[in-house]
Amino acid sequence: MLLIFAMMASSFAAIFVKLSTAPATITSMYRMYLASLLLLPFAWRYRHDWGRLSTRDWGMIIGAGTLLATHFGLWFESLQLTSVASSTIITAMQPVIAMIGGFIFLPSADDAYGCDCNVDLNQRYRFRCLGRLRSR
Repeated sequence: MLLIFAMMASSFAAIFVKLSTAPATITSMYRMYLASLLLLPFAWRYRHDWGRLSTRDWGMIIGAGTLLATHFGLWFESLQLTSVASSTIITAMQPVIAMIGGFIFLPSADDAYGCDCNVDLNQRYRFRCLGRLRSR
């Protein structure tokens, strides 16, 4: 039931943002604020582990949060400038763009493998790997 609710919420998110009259930065700020409130009980539960985080870990956390906020701000702004379908398709291509960027900008990384997972309406799962994308 929770999975169905999550799928419906994420599916309608772009439509609700498009219907909003607030600026994109305000809408993305509220989204991040509400998500933070929902995650606060989990963060509080593991508060004793915060002290074990290094300065590098805190920097990575802050950097990831900044990039996530930038993602939402730009995505919500794109919804004001184009259709919901175009914006959602471009956003859904993020893993492909990251894979291409990793292939181009990280040539010394370990061999990369391309995989995808599909779920059809009969609840059968198909997983296939495309194999090695580059050789050493």
